[in-house]
Amino acid sequence: VAQHLLELFLAGNATSHVQLATDGQVPVEQFHPVPALGRPSGRRDAGRAGAHHRNALGVQRGAHDQFGLVAGQRVDQAAGAAVLEDMVQAGLFAGNAGVDVLRAALGRRIQPTGVQLHLGREVQPIDLTAFDEVIVATGVRPRDPRIPGQDHPKVLSYIDVLRGGAAVGPRVVVVGAGGIGFDVAEFLAHEGPSTTLDLAAWKREWGVGDPLQTAGGLAPEGPRPHAPAREVFLLQRRSGKPGAGLGKTTGWIHRTALKMKRVQMIGGVNYERIDDRGLLISYGPRREDPQWIACDHIVICAGQEPLRSLADGLAAQGRAVHVIGGARQAGELDAKRAIDEAARLALSL
Repeated sequence: VAQHLLELFLAGNATSHVQLATDGQVPVEQFHPVPALGRPSGRRDAGRAGAHHRNALGVQRGAHDQFGLVAGQRVDQAAGAAVLEDMVQAGLFAGNAGVDVLRAALGRRIQPTGVQLHLGREVQPIDLTAFDEVIVATGVRPRDPRIPGQDHPKVLSYIDVLRGGAAVGPRVVVVGAGGIGFDVAEFLAHEGPSTTLDLAAWKREWGVGDPLQTAGGLAPEGPRPHAPAREVFLLQRRSGKPGAGLGKTTGWIHRTALKMKRVQMIGGVNYERIDDRGLLISYGPRREDPQWIACDHIVICAGQEPLRSLADGLAAQGRAVHVIGGARQAGELDAKRAIDEAARLALSL
């Protein structure tokens, strides 16, 4: 959140009405202070937690006597670009290790609060009939790009790769150059532990030296990145430079990291079809210059859409539902916006 506010400042959109909470309290705008929590209201509230389960915890304690926190089988499948990147960099996505770690951490955080935590099953509307309020924060699901032939065996989703441990061949196309597409491309181009966990390896990769010994703290031999683990193509439909919409404070790092791994980043393409040869693309609105990209696998990272099946099921029964985060608006998975929505909603209940 602090990084996002810094990016707003750099873009000229910062406001004096914003303050940051660094002690674990829920961050809110200055003119909406967090009130002291009163006595239990005697109401039953239900929350379905995805990426934003922490937000409910910040204001729940003491506010309601029974609060059910529920997570489905995926425990927020997408997890959001920032969380996803952190877990990938930490090497937590071996098989289902990332989900197991997330579940354990969530359990430890919730246990002292008395919240009832239910995991490992999909929640149905009938499970929530006893609750007065239902908060749906189920996050997002991958968007279907509707490419002819996308049911081919060589096509994988980013979830298959990052969480499912799918084997990926030496030549791979990543469809979609948003935040998750960049994360997946970096994940596939790198082999072994992340250099962010090894200071010496990180300095060697980025050409950082000892500022007491080298001018500007730059190593005289320059950056020495490891050879790429795979040949990666990163594609996007939008014309212009891939990664232009990434964060102002970190986007250049992701673009540079992929350039060092010789990832080919191509914009303005149309995805025509997929077959045994690979992916057929063309360029521009006139679909010119069609060409095949031969590859072993194609990883779909074509954005997200709200995961609203539970909310829609409840609404069909005439239930009032509070929808927040990616489940309300999936575009660019803004963590600051999701936390703000959760905090304001919790304060209003």
